[in-house]
Amino acid sequence: MPLGFIIASSPTARDLEKRTYTIHTPPTEKDEEFWVSGHARRVEQSSTDDQLAAVMTWARPGHGALFEFELDVAGWTTWLDSNTPNHRPRHHRWRSRLGGA
Repeated sequence: MPLGFIIASSPTARDLEKRTYTIHTPPTEKDEEFWVSGHARRVEQSSTDDQLAAVMTWARPGHGALFEFELDVAGWTTWLDSNTPNHRPRHHRWRSRLGGA
């Protein structure tokens, strides 16, 4: 599962501990969007902390909280007939096989 450091005292870290997350990309030049949604959990003790900190040289010890991100759903939207009266989205959605929402 993907891991990431989030500033421990930030609103983002507090939100991740309370509710699901969604990451959304803005529309691209090809008029498409991508998003993922799932659950995150704070990893209190991790054998990977030192390894991650070594490659994330900007991270200050004790400043970031390590989170593990579980993917529940992913989506891709393409927009059809752009700039016409028939402009409409086509949604594609995939659910995790790990029992996500």
